[in-house]
Amino acid sequence: GSENDPTPSEPIYKDFENVFFDSKTLIYDGESHILDEVRGVPEGTQITYTGRETHIDAGIYTATAILTKEGYNNKTLTATLTINKASFENITFSDGTFEYDGQAHSIYVIGAPSFATVTYSNNEQINVGTYKVTATIKATNYETMTKTATLRITGKQITGITFEDKEFQYDGNSHSLA
Repeated sequence: GSENDPTPSEPIYKDFENVFFDSKTLIYDGESHILDEVRGVPEGTQITYTGRETHIDAGIYTATAILTKEGYNNKTLTATLTINKASFENITFSDGTFEYDGQAHSIYVIGAPSFATVTYSNNEQINVGTYKVTATIKATNYETMTKTATLRITGKQITGITFEDKEFQYDGNSHSLA
């Protein structure tokens, strides 16, 4: 008789279960942020991260974590760190009225941070009229803000002229006031 050689069976590997690499969404605050480490892994698991770094600026940053452990199938997890742009706060842009004097007049935003760039359109008006002025406030890591206000230039008041009542007795001639 012939002897059957038993075929060694393939080892059975476990799958990683209940492991989490959480994504995170924040609003820009000038601080550095990093994704939390993978959680729920069995003791002795080796985790190799790619792209899991600290970030300050607004953006979307993707990272991967490769889990390895003897007796387990390798597992790759992906997570995203999203830092959204912040919004400007406490910025006002008010209407302004000026009397015509032949000079250019402008209105300006109040409360824009020093790091922001403010540009205006339709500002610096000279002639009598009503103008819609737009202010655009921009800065890295901030949502662009647009505000509008009204710039009015009124006619100059004429002074130093008097006009007094005068009575005339009818005499057939024409009379006028000056």
